[in-house]
Amino acid sequence: APVLDNFAACPNEQPYWKRFCDLVGSERVCEIPHRKLEAAAIHRLAQFAQEKQIEVIHSHGFGAGIYARTIALLVDARVIHTFHGLNLRWKRPVWSGSRLLTEWLLAAKAAKLVAVSDSEQHHLSSCLFPHGRKMTRVFNGINELETSKSSHSRPPSPTKLLWAGRFHEQKNPEQFIDIIETLVKLRPQRDFVLDVVGGGPSQTVLEDKVLQKGLESVIKFHGAQPTVVPFYDQAHILLSTSLWEGLPNCLLEAMLHRVLVVATSVKGNVDLVKHRHTGLLFDHRSPRAAAELIHQLMQDLIQADAIREAARAFVLNSFSMQACARQYLALYGEVTQERGVITSQHNCTSHTSERIAQEKTCDTF
Repeated sequence: APVLDNFAACPNEQPYWKRFCDLVGSERVCEIPHRKLEAAAIHRLAQFAQEKQIEVIHSHGFGAGIYARTIALLVDARVIHTFHGLNLRWKRPVWSGSRLLTEWLLAAKAAKLVAVSDSEQHHLSSCLFPHGRKMTRVFNGINELETSKSSHSRPPSPTKLLWAGRFHEQKNPEQFIDIIETLVKLRPQRDFVLDVVGGGPSQTVLEDKVLQKGLESVIKFHGAQPTVVPFYDQAHILLSTSLWEGLPNCLLEAMLHRVLVVATSVKGNVDLVKHRHTGLLFDHRSPRAAAELIHQLMQDLIQADAIREAARAFVLNSFSMQACARQYLALYGEVTQERGVITSQHNCTSHTSERIAQEKTCDTF
């Protein structure tokens, strides 16, 4: 296995900046903007890669992927790019066409493309033909947390629902208000509470909508949190309203903590949630369907405990961090070996084995 000399590039925001500085050292972290493309940042990152003699650049997500695959034009490095969901909304044809063209052009510069779920791999392979031949699938990995080993002894009443994520179009946060509004009609006694963990520019708009609908007694906003673990430990049900996903860590974590998942039947979610076996699925266009499933759970009409245990076993067996790390290490070694072959064709005296042993990687987030 390659011996890694690690570097990172990320926005100077918490928790990312401190976490990576603690992991690799502040002198090994390069700043890039959050969801913004800047020529100065491209130059800074390219210079960083040259100074540190980076050989493999591994990017995650669309923004970081643009930086990584662009600077690969400027430096002698191989790029591995991991997608975490690619949604093409054809109701916005200009935007979707531009996004697809950008991804297709950038895919040509990547040595390897990584999907994080089977449904995403199938989707990307067809969208990015012929670059799909570079595609491989590596499931997101998750560490088994100590708190997840405890029994699922949550307070019996009120039922605790949890929604966690960014207030972003992908996560479709407005829908949790519609779902709760319908659930109140089904359960006028209001014997439940939805805890909302997350933040974003639309938080004030969402809070105002909750007040307008008179739902402030059953929807509680907690803002962005450094960890969701305390909320998993109290929750009975995790509600996911996403319009698309890669392979959502939030669902993995909830299932590991024996929190029953009620999620939209979209790419990424369906790789984890098998209806009535490892969770419950509903059509993303039908908030009423989600409310009815939650109502049935609260009436004990669905065998919730069996689903929770099956979901936890599924995550433990299929989504370990160790397996994820092994697959990425193998990819690093593979692209480094390919790079060694290419450089040897250009009269480079370095041997492939030496490159693998001294491999330098940079992750961009």
